Amino acid sequence: MVRESFGAAIGKLILQRRKALGLTQAQAAEDAFGSSAKVRRISELEGGLVANPHPRTLDPLIVALKITEEQVEECAKRTSATPDPALDNAYREARNLIEAIAGQFEHTNPNASLSELDEFLRARALEWSDLRKRIRDIDLADQDMAELKATAVRALDQADFDEADRTLARAEDLQLTRLTLGEVRKLAELRVSRGDVALMAGRRTEATEHYISAARYLEPFSEIEACDLLHVLAEKMYETDRRSIRPVFKSAVTLLRRVLDYSCVIFDASLSSKTYYRLSLIYRNAAMQVNGSDSLDLLHKAVESARLALLSADSIEEENDENLFHNASINIALGNALFDRARLLNQIDQIDEAISIFSRLKSKLPANSNLIELVAHVSNCFAAALMTRVSILGDKAIEPDFDEVISSYEEAVSHAERCQNYEIWGAAHANMGQALAVRADITPDIGSAAFFRLRSISALLAAIETYPSTEFPLPFAQSHLRLGKVLFRQSQFADDVVKEAYMIRAVNSYQIALAVFDEQNYPSEWTSVQAELGRIFFAHAKTAGEEIADADLDRAEEHIKNALRGYEAAESHDGVRGSKEALNTLKKERTAKK
Repeated sequence: MVRESFGAAIGKLILQRRKALGLTQAQAAEDAFGSSAKVRRISELEGGLVANPHPRTLDPLIVALKITEEQVEECAKRTSATPDPALDNAYREARNLIEAIAGQFEHTNPNASLSELDEFLRARALEWSDLRKRIRDIDLADQDMAELKATAVRALDQADFDEADRTLARAEDLQLTRLTLGEVRKLAELRVSRGDVALMAGRRTEATEHYISAARYLEPFSEIEACDLLHVLAEKMYETDRRSIRPVFKSAVTLLRRVLDYSCVIFDASLSSKTYYRLSLIYRNAAMQVNGSDSLDLLHKAVESARLALLSADSIEEENDENLFHNASINIALGNALFDRARLLNQIDQIDEAISIFSRLKSKLPANSNLIELVAHVSNCFAAALMTRVSILGDKAIEPDFDEVISSYEEAVSHAERCQNYEIWGAAHANMGQALAVRADITPDIGSAAFFRLRSISALLAAIETYPSTEFPLPFAQSHLRLGKVLFRQSQFADDVVKEAYMIRAVNSYQIALAVFDEQNYPSEWTSVQAELGRIFFAHAKTAGEEIADADLDRAEEHIKNALRGYEAAESHDGVRGSKEALNTLKKERTAKK
């Protein structure tokens, strides 16, 4: 018999105590978390949806509902509770740090679920544990150094990042007197730890400066070691940015541009190719975060870097799986940068070059290859390039063009399943969902179009499952944007039984997306969502009863005015005109109802 999870047991206890105190879920959320908007967390817990929450994460709720420690311990004893050791240790030894980081997360992700908060804290606890261990493991034997290491660890545990940095700096100064290569490595390790502290505190520029300083210590002794260190640190900053709500990628570029100045890289084709390849990836990702000429400039750099990486790779004569993988990866980076640039410039010749690159790779990497993960990636990129071509063709695109795109995405999904790569699998589903939605829009038969949208909804939901907001917030939010649009479109052709359900789900997806795409940082996406929400509430008002219809029209007016503000700020004449026309139509609807 399977034992009940700790989350299910504590959820039942929370439900019992809430009802005993006569509180609604909203009131309990207000008492515990200071906001009734956190009602989702109460619902998750009472429904047993959080399998193994850390008891300390529940402290505010436990206090608000007057649950005793004995009751919590009893739940743990009779269930399959397995506390996360890293988080448990962090709560015990670095409570201030965990609370500070939790506060940062709550501020950045106000609508996050308890599961997402718990998952985020577990990941940060592992980082704290690793950084703490690395500081302690630095091999500095004398008593002064031992005391400084202990002080740095205590400061880190208290979230006093400035004191941790100052202490590590003093240790660094002491170490400067020991300048053998072994001692310099220890000195570099200290400086990297200072960079990690700065990165954890959110001070990216300072972290970058520390990382470069660490490499400088190594440069006179071993350029190769300095190069390897900067590659590792650039990868760390790139991955941190990739999972951030507001990625900038500038730090990773700074580190890699420094690598290109090393003579060991200039005269080594393998190192040169590896560095230019990574730069190409970073430039392309950075281009996705900006618009217009800024985006185009970064894509030019991405294409140029990929071509330079290929030039270096072509001079390597040895043929093996590692070089084949690297060469294919560079071609993928080049193809992706080309079709992104083609989309901005609306140029069919550049997209055809990208399609040709992916087509050659597909034939070169057979499906039974031991490089199946790369095959899955190529299939997804090939389909994306085809979709970009269809978008550029516009009205000239025909149904078979879309069918080839969709079948290519299905092939990517199949390959990703074989190698169990959830990131490629999720990306292929997200892209396929978008392609199916467009396919539905050009299908004249209402029934067939509805089925295409149903498939689109299914694909986008699958993508969302692979993009938890705490790991990949931007793809997660983007998938919800697409899902909201398809759900609303489906509601317009649905019968009355399910029409409202589709509208409610569309509103929910848009609201989830707005938790990431706020007005300050993503004005374009925010404005687009406001306009869509205005349309949904206006459409719902037409089918609702009088009292609900009035509330719907109020909500529609609020969102349309928000959209108008966004379009005016962006100086979008079409958007401003459309918003003003929508407000006039809404005014006429109010008049007609009176």
